[in-house]
Amino acid sequence: MKTNFDSNNILTIAKQFEQSLIINQAMFIDSNKLEDLVYHYLDKNELELANKACESGLHFYQYSSQFYRLKAIILAEEESYDKALTFADKAAQMEGDLPENYILKADILVQSNQLAEAEVILKKALGIFGPNSEELLFCRLSIYEKNGKYFKAFLILKEYILSVSYNEQLLERVYFYTELAQCYKESIKLHKYITENDPYSLLGWYNLGTCYFNLERFDSAVEAYEFAMVVDPSFKMAYLDCAEAYFKVGMYEKSIQIYEEYLENFELTSEIAVCLGAAFSKIEHHKSAFKYYLEALNLDPQNDTAHHQLCLYYMGQNMWKTAKESCLRAIELEASESDYYASLGMVYFHLDEIELAKTSLEKACDLAPDECCKWIQYGIFLLEINLPEFALDIIEEAYLFCPPIKLNFCKAACLFTLGKRKEGFLVLREAMSLNKEDAELLYQCQPSLREDTEVILTIQEYK
Repeated sequence: MKTNFDSNNILTIAKQFEQSLIINQAMFIDSNKLEDLVYHYLDKNELELANKACESGLHFYQYSSQFYRLKAIILAEEESYDKALTFADKAAQMEGDLPENYILKADILVQSNQLAEAEVILKKALGIFGPNSEELLFCRLSIYEKNGKYFKAFLILKEYILSVSYNEQLLERVYFYTELAQCYKESIKLHKYITENDPYSLLGWYNLGTCYFNLERFDSAVEAYEFAMVVDPSFKMAYLDCAEAYFKVGMYEKSIQIYEEYLENFELTSEIAVCLGAAFSKIEHHKSAFKYYLEALNLDPQNDTAHHQLCLYYMGQNMWKTAKESCLRAIELEASESDYYASLGMVYFHLDEIELAKTSLEKACDLAPDECCKWIQYGIFLLEINLPEFALDIIEEAYLFCPPIKLNFCKAACLFTLGKRKEGFLVLREAMSLNKEDAELLYQCQPSLREDTEVILTIQEYK
């Protein structure tokens, strides 16, 4: 929509125009101001007034194609697509081959879901005007967005960027398609080209970092984010994502440093306080972690993550009743988070409330059936309360949702606990052949196996 008019002046004209409608008296308005008036009503979604202003334009400026175009836009907004196309054709007949006429008609066809016809119009326009029109580009992209063909939209935009030019708006759009199509590897190649040719491209570096982040290539993500921070030290998201990437690779002190640099220029939020608390917790600076969790709740008492982090802090201090209160508050605020129920289960276990612990751990598995760790945690709990048959049943159920690579160790522990050593060794050997790095899981599930010579020797065979 056109919005570069004087808002104060247009309000005066709108008031006069609406008064003229009330007294049923035609009001002559300069064509440019009348065009602005139509856009003013369109921007406010006042279609009836937009239509009356446009009709005034068609009456006083019957040879102006612009009011035919505006009429087409209004009719399309009213979903009168056939009539809209008629007015769009009339505007084109009056002016001949102009890019905006092709774009208008293609836009109407897209709105009416006639996508193939819209593409034909735009291909014709590209043949006449060439590939350099950004307006034609956006119209083409809207067709593929409507079709859900985000990778195709990405490829068209990539071609335009490589052969014509790019700007911040296009880089925002290209990452939008990257996310929807999840074409991170292809997007990395594009953004590498951009940053190599334009080292001061802020979104070039930031998008590159985010592609690496989504591929879990956190070291490369950090490097790209740091370039973005150098290009524009006021760009908030580069700091926050960089700090998170450092956290992901276990560089917690560096993560804290980036957050602290962020806070030199920007205000502390509840979410960032939680992140700082988590980083301090990882390096066992528990007092600092506790301080930030409390600050997070001071800034936002409804922050469920902060309540859960406080629960974890209290668990580490063996303050089980206080941990329970924090965890229940987190669940009250966000009842669909499986981690909260998993923590609550362990809290109940240490409070000797076994049935509540069982219910909570089962709920954690129900909420996140594809998270292997939740099933293993539940299995370990059942082994600890001497229910190995039930533990084995739970692990067998977990195979329906998760790959066997870690579950095998827990299954083997259940079998050994049940005295089914022959079956246990078969499963253990399979587990070691698939994933010997996680052998410690066997002992976490059943610590007594650390003293089992035959088990120890079997594991050593694979190391």
